[in-house]
Amino acid sequence: MNRLLLLTLVLTSLLFSYDKSYPNPTKASALSFDADVGYTSYIIDVSSSELNRAIDYNVIELRLGGSYSYEDWIFGVNGKLLLDEQKSNLNSTSSSNTLDDIATIDRNEFSIFANYKLSEEFRGNLLYRYSKLQSNDSYVDFYNYDTTFNYQTNGVALSLVYMPSFLKKENRLLWLSSGVAYSQASVEIYEDIDGKRDDVSIDDTQNSFGFQLGMGYNYRFTDNLTLKISGDWYRFDFGELDVVSKNMGGVFEQASLEEETYSVRLGLSYRF
Repeated sequence: MNRLLLLTLVLTSLLFSYDKSYPNPTKASALSFDADVGYTSYIIDVSSSELNRAIDYNVIELRLGGSYSYEDWIFGVNGKLLLDEQKSNLNSTSSSNTLDDIATIDRNEFSIFANYKLSEEFRGNLLYRYSKLQSNDSYVDFYNYDTTFNYQTNGVALSLVYMPSFLKKENRLLWLSSGVAYSQASVEIYEDIDGKRDDVSIDDTQNSFGFQLGMGYNYRFTDNLTLKISGDWYRFDFGELDVVSKNMGGVFEQASLEEETYSVRLGLSYRF
């Protein structure tokens, strides 16, 4: 928590984000940076009759990035840094024990985006995002179990941002967004039991269309400095993954894969 408070104070001096809601009419182009602190919940669920694993990962993250605006266009890049883990669960329904807050989880994310002004009330946003999550959990349930769950995604999201004019004031703005996303997920799940690799595993890739919703509130202190509060939600249903057993000669059943993400962020923005 001390780290979070320290980095929150650092945000007040960084002031790194472009405010697309309040463009400076005297500048045809501008370079900017962004920083915000967010609470995010990542839920990934793989389920079949023989192999069931679920990741429940709640974290506080620092998002840093930069962007360049030219006329009606904005181009930018973002990355995330872990500040604090609130929950890091790797659940195994094959175990009679409740596995809470003991898994080792590491996640990285990188994204680039392009944003275009369609009208005074609407903007279009295209985003590419890559993420990689690696998790491991060891537990004892008569035998010694060591479970590995690796999850990697990359895909694009196309959304429409609505800024209602009747709610837009001189120094404040409410915006809403919704869109569709396409993502490819690569899943690797295996388990060692007393040091020997279990026969059942998953190493497969699936594609899926998903949905995105978001909303936010911007409050402008000066022509350059703005406070931002925002939240978003993503959901994907990837369908079926192949569950493999060497003893049974290959694929012997299918497992469902679902991903859901919730995020709330608070930050400051500055435009040079």
